[in-house]
Amino acid sequence: MLSAFDKATDLKTLIALKPKEFFVRSMKGMASQIPALTATPLDVDQKIIGTVREGDDQAYVVVRTRRKEDPGELTRVEVIALKRSGREWKILLPDVVRIMADTFRRTGPAVQKSGPVKDCAEPDKKK
Repeated sequence: MLSAFDKATDLKTLIALKPKEFFVRSMKGMASQIPALTATPLDVDQKIIGTVREGDDQAYVVVRTRRKEDPGELTRVEVIALKRSGREWKILLPDVVRIMADTFRRTGPAVQKSGPVKDCAEPDKKK
């Protein structure tokens, strides 16, 4: 299971990751499990088909990806959820990743956090 999270060494470390690092490692780990994702596609066409706004701060973008393979062509259509954060739009986690992270948080062991730093270490000075 840890192989699904790029270079994760144990469950405690995995649970302690910040959300951004958890997401990045999970995407890298999952991509490494699928050989087709590590190969460079020679002929890929991506197109935004449309956008649906939900209020002022949420939108859904429909993207079609076509990739030529032997034999034939692989077509995939995805809906990507976005949320406004200030002046930027940010991608929301797909439900499968969000549910997986919530499950780890609820079922994993409690992780003790370290206290505040009280003293800065002085580097060893060699003469």
